[in-house]
Amino acid sequence: MLSIGPQQDRSLDPQQTLLRLLTGSPPEPGTDWEAVINLAQRHNVSPFLYHILRPHRDRIPVVAHQTLQTLYYYAVARSLYRERQLREALDVLEAVGVPVVLLKGAAVAYTVYPDPALRTMGDLDLWIPREQLEQARSALQRLGYTLHSKRNRPLALHDAYLGETQLLSNDPTRGLIELHWNVFPGEWLRHAACIDEATLRERSVPLEGMAARRLASEDMVLNTCLHLVINHQLGVGSIRSMLDLYLIQSRLAPNWEEIARRAQEWHVTTAVWLVLTLWTDLFGPQDNLPLSVLQPPPLRRKILRRMAPPAMLWAGRTFRRGWQRRAFLLCLVDRPLDAIHLMTYAFFPERRWLILLYGLENAPPWRIRLQQAWHPVRVLLRQDI
Repeated sequence: MLSIGPQQDRSLDPQQTLLRLLTGSPPEPGTDWEAVINLAQRHNVSPFLYHILRPHRDRIPVVAHQTLQTLYYYAVARSLYRERQLREALDVLEAVGVPVVLLKGAAVAYTVYPDPALRTMGDLDLWIPREQLEQARSALQRLGYTLHSKRNRPLALHDAYLGETQLLSNDPTRGLIELHWNVFPGEWLRHAACIDEATLRERSVPLEGMAARRLASEDMVLNTCLHLVINHQLGVGSIRSMLDLYLIQSRLAPNWEEIARRAQEWHVTTAVWLVLTLWTDLFGPQDNLPLSVLQPPPLRRKILRRMAPPAMLWAGRTFRRGWQRRAFLLCLVDRPLDAIHLMTYAFFPERRWLILLYGLENAPPWRIRLQQAWHPVRVLLRQDI
């Protein structure tokens, strides 16, 4: 733990102080540097904090500056490994004719951050055409990557429905690579949203100096919002994602009217509204945000605000039980019929999905029917409703 000494003043709230510093405000006397730096480290924004405080070095205690500098150098070392891994993967995919669009951390790191080392990331997310999945996997396997899937999500299920596949390397300098053939993977988005991903690919723009593209600015905002609230339920990396949105707004000036139009067209207005509302809670009012256009009815607004307060983001926690997560995701659905469909699907999934989940490809019909009968009970017993 960092220890600054008796000069610190606990009267300044560390969370608000961190947000002010991240948005460029100069340090104030009495800052609790120990709390601020520990908070920045916990939320993976300490490299950016170090960068933005460089002009104010003379106003920061020496120990605080040294701690941030050490964290920054560590982030630079990790970033060098990640960039080598990324360029190596892009080169081999380009060689076999597989076009790549960078998503999530890699996309924002090389687009809106002054230096990609300032944006920490756990893996590399690459969007490729569905029809070239096997070609891409084979190319990466020649680099030493192996296919990886979770025990409760077999590879066959991933390939048929889930929209992404993971590859791991035994090389400790290489992280996880996720190949996406859906920009927005997952069952919620498959059933509750209506997204024309072919148009997203057409709108993508080249990344300078790389054999890859990135999403258009408006699509990048939507991808950030939906990934955070649907795939992670506002859990891991929430504060970092909010900083991503702030920098996208500052550096790319997206068209918010167009973002609202696309959210309506995709039927994801409630999910986007919640993230943008939490963003303004943290970073203050933002110009031109279409919150009134996106907001759900009053009762649902009240429920969602109670379920997902800003304190949840700072705590870095998600929903403890499956039924809480399911209830939260149901509240995010724009159309009531889609919510009913999602709830029904949780208990009675389509036959092919169930066969792949339980590895019943070669099972006799009676075994499949038995599993269909048992599945709703299993869902209830696991409290995943």
